[in-house]
Amino acid sequence: MIGPVPFHSKGLDVFSQDGIIWVRKRTLTGRIPASDGGWVRPKYFCLSLFTVDEEEGMMTMSRSWTLFLGLILLALPLGCGAKPQGGFLLAGAFFESSAPLPARLLIARPPADPEADWDVEVLESGDNSNVFHKSLYFTPLVGEPGILTISGSPNPTPAYVKLWRKKGDSWEAETLYSGVYGGKFDRCRDMELADVTGDGIEDIVVVTHQRGVVIVIEQKDGKFVPREISSTIKSWVKSDDAAEEKSLENQEPVWIHEVETGDVNGDGTIEFFTTPSAPNNLSGDDQPGDIVMFRHENGEFKETLIEAFVTRHAKEILCAQLDKSEPPMLFAAIEGEAIGGDGGGATTLIKGYTWKDGKSVAEEIMPLPGKLCRFMSCSDTDGDGKNELIASTSKNGIYSIFKDENGSWKKRSIASGSISSGFEHASLCVDWDGDGRDEVFAVSDNAKVFRRFFYDAERERYQSEKLLNFDYNSIFIFNIEVLPPGM
Repeated sequence: MIGPVPFHSKGLDVFSQDGIIWVRKRTLTGRIPASDGGWVRPKYFCLSLFTVDEEEGMMTMSRSWTLFLGLILLALPLGCGAKPQGGFLLAGAFFESSAPLPARLLIARPPADPEADWDVEVLESGDNSNVFHKSLYFTPLVGEPGILTISGSPNPTPAYVKLWRKKGDSWEAETLYSGVYGGKFDRCRDMELADVTGDGIEDIVVVTHQRGVVIVIEQKDGKFVPREISSTIKSWVKSDDAAEEKSLENQEPVWIHEVETGDVNGDGTIEFFTTPSAPNNLSGDDQPGDIVMFRHENGEFKETLIEAFVTRHAKEILCAQLDKSEPPMLFAAIEGEAIGGDGGGATTLIKGYTWKDGKSVAEEIMPLPGKLCRFMSCSDTDGDGKNELIASTSKNGIYSIFKDENGSWKKRSIASGSISSGFEHASLCVDWDGDGRDEVFAVSDNAKVFRRFFYDAERERYQSEKLLNFDYNSIFIFNIEVLPPGM
């Protein structure tokens, strides 16, 4: 094994394992496709004009030869061998008692013997953080690949964005950004990787809970350059009797829960979206919130309000191509009203947004049972060649949402709440076994179990497999990501 070897061409990564080349291409959302972590073996691949810098560990090519490379194709031997398998990154908060442990990332790898237990490596923050909210495999423009993490911590410890690289038997971190926002806790809550500045180089987009800060970390001259963006949108909402107006911008603090990226209008520019809201509460009070779009124009980020919600908000949004022939859609899971209370009904509303003539067009897709839905993915779990929207609710199970032959939205159950549930109920879709169907990987926080759900074509139903038990008093897994081979 000699890789991963990053190949720095816009939208393309290259990995070499045991003399076999694997490639993956980024989607219109700017992210690696979920299936297989995106790795496929091409029938043809260009070998000429690549330069390997062993000191930097990079594979590059001259941009002047880009067009010519399209004409130089070398057929690879068909050979055999399974697709490369890596593991999973499980970011969250872990408790041995009522107090959280120091922030830790679980790196779970499958055993060589299918009957053996999974191997779990623990990466600890070592900086007084008590939660990792997300982790991502990342290949920077300069330097070796590593694992990106965002963390949260009690004041005065900052919220961090760090890049971790393995050195021998330990992990060493490079701090890319840190921030203190004045709250009791400071948290970087979500991040995505995409070229949102339009320079052909991948950026790191981060959002925070306290104060609702948006950070774009660019790669310039071999360095990471963070840029904080302050919201200028005044999002006015009204109380039920329309007698009182208040601005989310003027509330302290504003929390941003999610960031998503995607070229939603198909013009070649990747936009990104955020979900600011009033602070979380479980008292039954309304928690209003917005969906906001950021677009890079003339060196600055222009903000556009997509939709404001008076009594509810979105924690989970997803930018994905449900229809592979169309630009990505923005999906939102609008949480129920009066969370923690008895009022407001007991459903989550799934909405979709498409773009026409430069404006967003909203569509109500369907309600889901329960007030909380905090994970969505886009994948093909039954192998019919059509993508589905996979929604993971808190207590009411996991659903596949799709369009039938008449174009009507339908849903079917993948797992019931009695099998898998949790306050976050993190999930991810990956074609792990290479059969052409994506499996759904989910952590049941309540049962402290990591499971794989897969479609049984003969029975026309979903089956489950237990992969890992968590030996903690309680857990909150905030994110699951694929770790590629060689890491």
